[in-house]
Amino acid sequence: MKYSTRTRYGLRLLVYLGARYKGKFLKLNTIAESEKISIKYLEQIVRLLKPTGIISVARGAHGGYKLAVDPAEINLKQIFTILEGNIDPIECLQESFDCKKKVLCSTIEVWQGLQTVIDDYLEKNKLKDVVDNYKSKHSINMFYI
Repeated sequence: MKYSTRTRYGLRLLVYLGARYKGKFLKLNTIAESEKISIKYLEQIVRLLKPTGIISVARGAHGGYKLAVDPAEINLKQIFTILEGNIDPIECLQESFDCKKKVLCSTIEVWQGLQTVIDDYLEKNKLKDVVDNYKSKHSINMFYI
């Protein structure tokens, strides 16, 4: 299964914001430049994330974007589902999918097992885990006054 660039870039955006959690609002162009992602694409991603309450948006000279929820409280499955939509490896795992062979399918257990592994991994791992890894690779200095 391949995940879309929206999910890959959206996760990078959230990691960037998560590494600066409780900091000031950040301009989208600063994030775009740092992460080498088109600002237009980031604007589309922000439009998906904003209604979920994961990010905060402020207008004005000191406005921008920041993470609204502690990264330790956001699991990766939440993020993938918001950005990707359905994350089942094949469509026949969806309840709404009508398949005449579903009951007798010789491979359904393989796909269900794979889905279980994916779900377990994404639910177990938090945004904080990815942020901590990011911080260990980058020099992020946060000062609070």
